[in-house]
Amino acid sequence: AVNHGVSPELLRRARSSWRGFFRQPAEVRERYANSPATYEGYGSRLGTTKGGHLDWGDYYFLHLLPPSIKSHDKWPSLPSTLRDATEEYGEQVVKLCRRVSKVLSKGLGLDGGRLQAAFGGEGGEGACMRVNFYPRCPQPELTLGVAAHSDPGGMTMLLVDDHVRGLQVKKDGQWITVDPVPDAFIVNVGDQIQGAEQRGV
Repeated sequence: AVNHGVSPELLRRARSSWRGFFRQPAEVRERYANSPATYEGYGSRLGTTKGGHLDWGDYYFLHLLPPSIKSHDKWPSLPSTLRDATEEYGEQVVKLCRRVSKVLSKGLGLDGGRLQAAFGGEGGEGACMRVNFYPRCPQPELTLGVAAHSDPGGMTMLLVDDHVRGLQVKKDGQWITVDPVPDAFIVNVGDQIQGAEQRGV
């Protein structure tokens, strides 16, 4: 998605703020560690084995919607720009998701608000954010950033690093590397919308 209305300046600010968080000392990052009771917070999968290549990455997960479960207390306070940048970025990406949802609905031959309604209607839907950070690995041939997976939700707006060709998608049994487009979002249709499409909603 290009010409999406989220300003390049905001994208740079959000990226820079989160890089600043992941570059904090481990004891600072660990203050926000997630727990078995919640996915929200900081986590690390450095060296996690899954029978093949090792996972190699840190992440941060937080809720944006609904407001009843959104807690700024779980958002990092360092660097000082992070909370404001994340708040603005989250609001803009949620608006973009709503617009894309209407386009998808119409593309499926449905009323423009059909998918939005299925996810709770405007203001009633859930939205979360996951930030992935991949530190340099001394043996990159042994690792993957994130293993092959599908996204369980309705839709993912993926903002990739403009300079790294790491993302791959599987089409017709072949893995295809996605060339990054500066300041563009990659729209992943998640399992819930894909399942709805197959059922004919």
